[in-house]
Amino acid sequence: MTLPSLFLLAIVGASTGADGAAPAIRDDAGLFSRETGQKADEEIAALRDVYHLDIVVETAALPPVELHKKIAGMKPAYAAPLLHEWAVEGADQAVNKGVYILICKEPGYVDVVVSPEVLQHDFTGYDANRLRSLLKNMKAGPSHVTQRDKRLLEAVVQIREAVRYNLRPPFPWLQVSGVLVGVLGLWGVLSLARQRLRSAEPSEPLRLNLFNALLGGMFGTVAAHWIIDTLFVTASRSSASLEEGLLRLPVVQPPQTASDGETVEPAPETQPDRLDLAARDEPVDELRV
Repeated sequence: MTLPSLFLLAIVGASTGADGAAPAIRDDAGLFSRETGQKADEEIAALRDVYHLDIVVETAALPPVELHKKIAGMKPAYAAPLLHEWAVEGADQAVNKGVYILICKEPGYVDVVVSPEVLQHDFTGYDANRLRSLLKNMKAGPSHVTQRDKRLLEAVVQIREAVRYNLRPPFPWLQVSGVLVGVLGLWGVLSLARQRLRSAEPSEPLRLNLFNALLGGMFGTVAAHWIIDTLFVTASRSSASLEEGLLRLPVVQPPQTASDGETVEPAPETQPDRLDLAARDEPVDELRV
């Protein structure tokens, strides 16, 4: 064998190994169209790459010969446990960790088997029951291929959405509670500070600078200045103006009264209070025409 032939054989073997994964849709009963089976297989492969779950859909026209003879003539309620054992055996062979779906054409039977480690978190029993109910509604016969194709694609979407929902991150209750406690604490501090400003003297500049730094670190400089101006500066100005107005009120002194045996000397007249009597005695020039 020549060197180019060996090189070509190595390339073919590598490509076969890369794409040698077993298909997820194993339609031995021919229930689905080929195009839909390939599309569902591609979507399941993408789902496997993201969540690392094995998903296999296997169809069969009839159960194995021995099982088929055993359940012949049985009521569906009595045959269901035996068919479930068959589905569990198929899941052990086809699925390592994931979801196995068995669809048997005759008798009409659908089963969903989930691995124990996947059943706890990724795909629950509730999700398996919903998937089983969806696939049970498929109609038999060659004229209903379109309806079965639609159900198959819906089943793949339902698996993806269920796994995505179950693996979502939990709600950050601890962080939200911490933020709420901090906001309530800050609101209480600001309320107490505002009450003190209304009832007492204005706050000291150092205390205002401390509050300004605290609020600036939490809400930003602009919001901190607005809170300081609203709660502290305005309140301090109003209280200062009120006190100044009170200090400027005129003081009215009571009149002096004389007690028994005492005489009150009249207050000396000031210059504006005295009458200029000399000005009255001066002659007035007559007005001559």
